[in-house]
Amino acid sequence: MALSFILRGFRRLLSPSGRDTVEQFWPFALTVFLGTTAIGMVTAMAMMMPVMAKLQTYALAHPDQADVVTGTGGTQITFHGPLPPDMAIDLSGFMGLIAAQAIVTILLLAAAVARRLHDSGRSGLLGLVPVLLLINAFRLMAPTFQHFGAAFPDGTQFLTMFGSNLAYLAALGGLIFLLTRPSQSGANRYGPPPAI
Repeated sequence: MALSFILRGFRRLLSPSGRDTVEQFWPFALTVFLGTTAIGMVTAMAMMMPVMAKLQTYALAHPDQADVVTGTGGTQITFHGPLPPDMAIDLSGFMGLIAAQAIVTILLLAAAVARRLHDSGRSGLLGLVPVLLLINAFRLMAPTFQHFGAAFPDGTQFLTMFGSNLAYLAALGGLIFLLTRPSQSGANRYGPPPAI
């Protein structure tokens, strides 16, 4: 039954009208979330491996500026002070990957979220609140960590970004709670209960 709900979700990617029950929504939503997260993690690891190799090479060549400890769990590098400007790590590609993963996940889930909210009698527009806060969080993160390791951002900039991220997480938690609410019995302004 879960497979039919997953396939139904993909067939209705562009259809925010109507209603989806909890049973119809969650198999599809979890499949999308786990799939995009797995692809994102594998890609991120592939992107970060050359960066980590560069840091390890630098640390081994400059033992007065870094400690390298290798154990069974991997290698730990501790730098003494900020990295020199030529070793600053540009995280723009990594941030771009995270943004792309978020965009794909949001686009795949948008219609299903609207239908799930409709099923409990709520407007699908409530699903936009975390999206808007996420856009603001990305907008603040980009300049904060533009060149990680060169210099830490000033405290005000970091606290603003941190507060924005907290607001996003709170809104996302609220949305998830709404997505777990029971269906309204009978027809509502979004249509009759969906057939299962």
